[in-house]
Amino acid sequence: VISLLPAGESRCHMNFYTLAEEKEIDLFCSFFLAELDQNAYADKTIRQMRIVLIELILNAIYHGNAGDLHKKVKIAYHVDMQRAVVGIQDQGNGFDWHASLSNICDEGGENYTKRHGLSIVKHYIDHILFTENGNCVVAVKYRKKGTVT
Repeated sequence: VISLLPAGESRCHMNFYTLAEEKEIDLFCSFFLAELDQNAYADKTIRQMRIVLIELILNAIYHGNAGDLHKKVKIAYHVDMQRAVVGIQDQGNGFDWHASLSNICDEGGENYTKRHGLSIVKHYIDHILFTENGNCVVAVKYRKKGTVT
């Protein structure tokens, strides 16, 4: 589904069009979070990754696809004992992610509310990748050795 995920290793794929598909989004999130738990990720990391997933889904639906009911959001993930990878792709035109990442400000800064979701995501994950046009994002969280759930 999303070419930046490890080849042949995606555990779950889903497509969404709107937030009205709340049950499907919740189901996807529960699968992803359950795999984090099964792979001994810390409870704090699981809570943070839920926030990351919701922020990325909201960004794709509202900003990427601009709420267009005919455009879908593809989502896939891979979780193992070393890392969790989630990829989300919308059908929008993309955005200048270079500028957005360089303009993320600390709380209270000029761009804080405009880029708040991306700031949260960047804070909670270890690595973020975008396709050149910005309509596909892959977030990576490494499992810390020695963490206890």
